[in-house]
Amino acid sequence: MLPKPAKIVCDATNAPASQAGDWHDFSGHHRYYDSSACNGDERFRREPPWPASAPGQSLRLLSAHQSAMTAATIGTLLILLLPFLLSLAGQGGMAKMLCLVLSALALLLSVKEYAAVLPWVIGMLIAGVSVWERIRRRRLARAP
Repeated sequence: MLPKPAKIVCDATNAPASQAGDWHDFSGHHRYYDSSACNGDERFRREPPWPASAPGQSLRLLSAHQSAMTAATIGTLLILLLPFLLSLAGQGGMAKMLCLVLSALALLLSVKEYAAVLPWVIGMLIAGVSVWERIRRRRLARAP
């Protein structure tokens, strides 16, 4: 979609006389273009290329325009946060906090290749032990 051409609107009748050092104002008036950026004394205003959306329309647009890169990013985040998510099903607050810290560390270290493996594995071990302890305690509570 091509951008709309800008409209130039002149307010020469309303503008005060220009000063000697005002080199942005050649003819004694300011020009207003159709865009939102400011450049010196010239203001630019542009109309949005689409009308304002309804409140629920943004969610439909997100699901309709989901790219493969977005899906890969969501998958990577889920894998990196898996120790914390698994620890939520486990026993004890300390294990949950440790897994949260290790998942955040893995997320931060994931910029370099294979740097996030060690915190992820340690977090998975802590989360696994936490879940196993919860299962074991439930078994012991049911046993006669």
